[in-house]
Amino acid sequence: SAAIGGYQAGPPITTASGYLGQTAPAANLRDSIGLMNVLKTIDDHVGMPNLGPIPDYLRFAKLTRPPPYDGKDDDLEFNVWLGKVLAYCRRLHLTGPDMDPARLDILQDALSGEASNWFHTTVESTYRTQLYWSFKEVISALYKRFIITDSFQKASYEFQNV
Repeated sequence: SAAIGGYQAGPPITTASGYLGQTAPAANLRDSIGLMNVLKTIDDHVGMPNLGPIPDYLRFAKLTRPPPYDGKDDDLEFNVWLGKVLAYCRRLHLTGPDMDPARLDILQDALSGEASNWFHTTVESTYRTQLYWSFKEVISALYKRFIITDSFQKASYEFQNV
C-alpha cells in the first residue's frame, strides 16, 4: 500500500472472525488520516528513548494513572485518553521501542469494559492470532476496532442541527 505522510502501512492487524478483537483495515482516507494522527502522536510522545535518568522527584511522586478507556466510539475522547496514557508513560520514562512491554502493561491497566475484553482476546489470549504486539500495533488495532463513526461527518451533522 502507499505511504501516507511518511508512514508505510503494513498488513492490516486482524484476528479470526467472531472474536471481539476483529478489526478492519483503514477503509477510506478519513480512517487513514485518523490513524496517521494516532501514530504520529505516539511517535511524538514516546517514540524516542530518554537520554537521562529518571529525576529524583519522580521516585517519590505519586502519579495519577490515566483514566480507563471503555471502547466508546468517540474519536476526540479516544485521542484525549491516548494523550493521557502517553503523558503517563513519558513521565515514567517509558519511551523508545525497548519499552513497549512496559507501555503495554500500562495500557492494559488503562482499559475497561469492551476495550479490556478486546485486549485480553486479541493481545493476551492463548487463542490470539498474532503472537507479538508492539504498542503502536495495539493502539492502531484499538482505534480501528472502536472508532467507527466518522468524526467529520458527526461534526457536520451537529453543526447543521444547531
